Amino acid sequence: KYVAMAVESIVKVQADRDQMALYSGKMGHALAKDLDDAIAVLVDAFTQTVGTLGVSLSDDNLLRAIQYLDDADAPTDNRNIVTSNPQSIEFLKFDRFVHNDYDRLRGELNTSAKEMAYIKSFLNMPMFKSVNVDGTNAAGHDNVMMHKEALAMILQMEPTPHADFDIDYFADKVAIEQLYGTKEMRDDHGVWMKGL
Repeated sequence: KYVAMAVESIVKVQADRDQMALYSGKMGHALAKDLDDAIAVLVDAFTQTVGTLGVSLSDDNLLRAIQYLDDADAPTDNRNIVTSNPQSIEFLKFDRFVHNDYDRLRGELNTSAKEMAYIKSFLNMPMFKSVNVDGTNAAGHDNVMMHKEALAMILQMEPTPHADFDIDYFADKVAIEQLYGTKEMRDDHGVWMKGL
């Protein structure tokens, strides 16, 4: 995958902002989102499922998902839950997600993207929300509970920038490319949680 842009010399002279600097970060974000998309589409391939698309997940669904992972002897560390925004909002109706009585004390949060996505933990499993969970608000989303061994991503070529000046168009051209692959590795270490 790659992203590319060109900025003509006239734009560099007449624009009040550096267009290259303005869009460079967005190019990196587009590549990172592409990686996230490639992993998100693997969730509905898990054969172990709980819940119903378009209906909020329940405590029973979450506990059954844990049982699936326990039955597969998936290690209890490195388990995570990733939910859509609508599902994470629905979880705010659960006492266990809004009352500190159910949660272990955490240290001070920083403002990294991972910390911003953190909702709460469920039985010591960190739960994260993402706008990049596969699905729609109308049809439901492919939420997931999984151990890290369930899915794999290999980044064979890290994002690599290339830049050049094109004399045919009098434009600076920049492209960033990356090469990767994704695969489901252990089907029994993931649970497709159909929900909001």
